[in-house]
Amino acid sequence: MTMTHKARLLLVIDMPELARAIAGRLSGPQCEPVIAENLDQAHAAWSEQTFDVALIDFPMPENETKAIALLCWTRGARVIVTTGFPKAMGELATFLAFIGADILEKPFRLVDVVERLGLSSEKAAA
Repeated sequence: MTMTHKARLLLVIDMPELARAIAGRLSGPQCEPVIAENLDQAHAAWSEQTFDVALIDFPMPENETKAIALLCWTRGARVIVTTGFPKAMGELATFLAFIGADILEKPFRLVDVVERLGLSSEKAAA
């Protein structure tokens, strides 16, 4: 399913270089990414605007992944969690299943993110 409006994406990744690289590749007519590095910045981003989708890294420092996912889900955003450690998610995996979050295992390709966001595959080729 392709989005019919510009996707408002909250990227919550504690690695600024990676977050900027992903945001730079996705930014354009179909997607408007905003970067947050932690729970406080995610709250601040939500105070400025709303989001359709949140792409959240696991693990986050201070075990913030669950709190960030809950923040975004309760505000109506679809949640996607990226992880290189799916077996280490424990109870978080049960919570993410409950809220209907997608799990995207690392390493992932840009096309994987584009597909999960419902954007045109042309963006992945850029």
